[in-house]
Amino acid sequence: VRCKGGADIGLNIKFEKKGFCMVGYARKGEDNNWEYSKEAFELFRDYKVKFPHVFSGIQRCKDAREIDPKELLPGVDDAEKYLGEVTDFLRKHPYARLPLAPFSAQSCSVSSVSEIEKLSDEYVKMKATAVRVTKRSCMPPSALHIPVVGVDSEATSSAGNVSVGDRLVCAVNFGAVPFGTRGTAVAVEDDKLDVLWDTKILGGSTMGGRCSEFRGYRVKAGSVINISPKHKARPPQQQQQQQGWAGG
Repeated sequence: VRCKGGADIGLNIKFEKKGFCMVGYARKGEDNNWEYSKEAFELFRDYKVKFPHVFSGIQRCKDAREIDPKELLPGVDDAEKYLGEVTDFLRKHPYARLPLAPFSAQSCSVSSVSEIEKLSDEYVKMKATAVRVTKRSCMPPSALHIPVVGVDSEATSSAGNVSVGDRLVCAVNFGAVPFGTRGTAVAVEDDKLDVLWDTKILGGSTMGGRCSEFRGYRVKAGSVINISPKHKARPPQQQQQQQGWAGG
C-alpha cells in the first residue's frame, strides 16, 4: 500500500505476483490459499491498535492505486507526520528484518524457532554432564563418511530429503560450521537449509532475528547428514498446518 509521496504503509509479508512471502509469517497452503502464523496476527493487531486511522482510511480508498495522505487521514491534523510514525513503526519492528522466501519454501514460525533453541540449549547442557559410554563395533568401509571435497557419500542429504524440524549434523570439514556440529532445520528452500545450530558458529547470524546471535547459518543440503529417524512419526500435513497457522 503506497501513498503519494512514496510512503509504504503495507505490511509486505506476501508478494503474490513475485512469488515470495515472509518466512515465519505467511505461506501458501496446500489448497493454494494463504495461511498466517500467530506472529502475523499479532503484528496486524498491534498495527491496527496503534494506527486505527490507517485502517479506516484504507476502506475508503481501497480502489486507489496510490493513496493521497489527506484522503487517507481526513481526521488527522498532520497527515505527513502521522504517516512518518507509521513507516517508523513498520521499519523498526522485528519482523522487518526477516527474509523473503519462495512460496515453495518450508519454514518454522518465529516462536517455534525460539522453542527449538531452548530445547537445544537444554540438550547441550545435559550432554555435557552425561556419563559417556563408548561402544566399539566393526563397520564396513562403505558405511563410513569421509568429509573431503570431491568424495561422494550416500550419507549426505539431498534436496527434498530434509524437512523442517529434522536433526542434522555437519558432514564437511570446510566452511563456517565445524565438522560434526549438530543442529535443527528451521527452513528449507530448494537445496538450501536454514539451520539453528546447537552451539554458536563463527560467522553465524540471528537469521533475521529468529534466533540468538551466531546460532543460525545457511548451508546446502549436501553438506549435512540427516540424523532424524527415517520412520519417525510425523503428523499429517493438515495437522501441521493447524499448529500455529491459520487461513486468511
